[in-house]
Amino acid sequence: MLLESFICQNTVKGWRVVGVLVTIIKILVPVIIIVTSIVPIFNSLLKGNADETIKSWQQIGRKIAAGVIVFLIPTLVGSSVKIFVGEDYQSSDVSYCVDCFANPVGDDCTKHVNDFDTAEEREAEEIKQIQKEEQKKEDNADESVIEGGSVDTNKMGTSDPSN
Repeated sequence: MLLESFICQNTVKGWRVVGVLVTIIKILVPVIIIVTSIVPIFNSLLKGNADETIKSWQQIGRKIAAGVIVFLIPTLVGSSVKIFVGEDYQSSDVSYCVDCFANPVGDDCTKHVNDFDTAEEREAEEIKQIQKEEQKKEDNADESVIEGGSVDTNKMGTSDPSN
């Protein structure tokens, strides 16, 4: 589960990008099917050739089947993961991946991205606070060395070895 946590929580923005690309493909596939199907059907109808018309419709059928597969793959992947994880899906770290892959502009994905951004900001603030504390410790150590008398500034710069 640790690997899943790392992969899904720390790459949630990447899953969102992949989800947007899948959504774009889902929009483009029907448009491409329609555009590439119109020309052969139109040509076969103009020629009046029954065999060519049947072949055109068969090509359209294959294109539609390919389009359906393009739509079903993300749905099947998301459903399979939800079934595999079971009842704990919403509380699991896998939900980060699946939510942003399946619906990149949805509320769940937006929540995950915001949670991740908040966690990153919190971590950055903690690092800054630790660095400030370390700097203060170094400054206090430097001041205690100077005030502790280990360095006598009155004798500095004299060439008399008896000092």
